[in-house]
Amino acid sequence: MTSFDVIIPAYQAEHTLARAVKSALSPLTQNVFIIVDSCDRTLSKAQQLAEQDERIVVKTTSIENNHDLPAGVSVARNIGISYATADWVCFLDADDTYAPGYFDALEKMVSSAPVSLPLIHTCVVREVNGQVTDNHPLRYRFYGGNQVVSLLEKPHMIGLSVAAAAFNRRFLEATEVSFLKGISWSEDADFISRYLIEVSALRPDFKVGFCAEATYRYVISSNSTTSTAWANPDKYVLPFTAIYLPWIQLAIEKLGHVPRWLENVLLYELSWYIEADRQVIHPSQLVAADTLLRCTELIRTVLLSIRPEAVQEYALTPLSLDRRMMLLAGTGFVATPLNNQIIIYNKKPWQKLVKHTYFFTGMLPLETFPTEKEPQHMRWVSHTLFGVELVRERIFWAQQGTPVVLDDNPQIVAPFRGNPRLPHSESKENFIQKPKEVIRKNNNLTNLRKKLWHLRKNIFQINNNFLKKESTIRLSGITGEEPPIWFYMDRAHRASDNAEFFYRYAEKNYQKYAIYMPSRRIQPIGIG
Repeated sequence: MTSFDVIIPAYQAEHTLARAVKSALSPLTQNVFIIVDSCDRTLSKAQQLAEQDERIVVKTTSIENNHDLPAGVSVARNIGISYATADWVCFLDADDTYAPGYFDALEKMVSSAPVSLPLIHTCVVREVNGQVTDNHPLRYRFYGGNQVVSLLEKPHMIGLSVAAAAFNRRFLEATEVSFLKGISWSEDADFISRYLIEVSALRPDFKVGFCAEATYRYVISSNSTTSTAWANPDKYVLPFTAIYLPWIQLAIEKLGHVPRWLENVLLYELSWYIEADRQVIHPSQLVAADTLLRCTELIRTVLLSIRPEAVQEYALTPLSLDRRMMLLAGTGFVATPLNNQIIIYNKKPWQKLVKHTYFFTGMLPLETFPTEKEPQHMRWVSHTLFGVELVRERIFWAQQGTPVVLDDNPQIVAPFRGNPRLPHSESKENFIQKPKEVIRKNNNLTNLRKKLWHLRKNIFQINNNFLKKESTIRLSGITGEEPPIWFYMDRAHRASDNAEFFYRYAEKNYQKYAIYMPSRRIQPIGIG
């Protein structure tokens, strides 16, 4: 019979530890190691639990930590690994739980797997205030039920949580991988990525399991590390220098190249930084400009080790066209246009002209159009990351069927054809067939509370002084003879074509007004 050891790092977990331990105890559980890393009543609570079941073993991080400061979750997990003796090793956070039947489902997969698996991923659901939601961005991995897959064949089937996983102890000992000390972000992704790189070197044809029948319940609280990470300036540098770039170096050293699954992991991690820059209210706005500049430089450095094809094929999470082109430009890919076509949008019945767009870097190429079909309303937009331009977008309105020549090269003018899709079993169609599973009451009210909670969290992380800064728009010196001013505002980077239509209409019909369309968070500029 397969046996499991569970390692629980416990920091200020007096009130949640008993629930976590109870979920970890199963006939298949050999040991539950509670590694206490705080000086409150967590230790006494752990010792009380140990008196109730001989399988519960209590250790402390004082083994490696001779002062009152916490040693960190990585140190605690490493201590637990050193004591593990079961066939498989699992990690459970002290405020989370396993759903009933967790280890039975894992044992079933282990016994039926055609090969020895180094790693099994399990399903993750999120719990907020006792209400559980299945909305993990990578939930599609479990739509096909229990699976054993090769990452060479399915590089999109990644998993980045060590808690929602089980590790084969034999492979852990062979690879000698441990958790990186002093890192508070992406430590899970770091451990799994380095582990799989080492496993790849030992067994290139390895496979991993995805156990849809085993569910890990991740409890989200207001003081979770992930909810406060973006307010820390180190978040914008340390993960790159200590984690992402070392992955690339290790992969090249061990495998001779960066595998496709690791490219997907890197792009998934980078996508969160793009989202941080795109949000209107976000803690990144408090981070020093030189730190954000350094972050952008590091993102570019990572992208240089990723194939352009990997960016073009990335489909793990939604990625808008402009963001994809930003990443593509960062890989060093050179082409005009970047996506090898002029993109034409669908013509509405009431429109005389159709929106065209293409992406480029550097200088605007030489454009040639037929005289009778000369475009109107031409402009270009700079797409930036933390204020640094990565790619430019050319936008013009022209008649449908207008031929376009860039730098003497005729272009394909067609709807965008490069939108990548996951394999059918993990495709968007299955998202429709299997929508987000919501296990809660008062759905609409809960959604509203969740939105307000996230908004309040972000606002509190923004320094009040930042919000009270004097506006960059000074209206001093107005004599009353100037035209009235209209400001049309939308969320940063998210204004739709409606904004463009509004501006053009107002520009033509309300010339007595000075019309501005703010295109950035801080400094509005007019477009023309």
